[in-house]
Amino acid sequence: MTSNTNPLTLPTRELRRTKSLNMRLSETERAAVDKLAEMQGVTASELARHFLLQAVAYYNRKVQAGGAANGQSEW
Repeated sequence: MTSNTNPLTLPTRELRRTKSLNMRLSETERAAVDKLAEMQGVTASELARHFLLQAVAYYNRKVQAGGAANGQSEW
């Protein structure tokens, strides 16, 4: 059974940020990010920031629950 609900949460605009994080992507990767961001109605930076911060929050919750020994990732 398929659901028409969107599994992605959308980022919210927050206070002005002053720090940056840069990464290199292939043309194919960047095109995929741009396409998804456009589909979600956000910029590529907003999308990337949102997913990265979701991953950090998930990891922090897992560590607090004792899910990763010594704070090391299972990745």
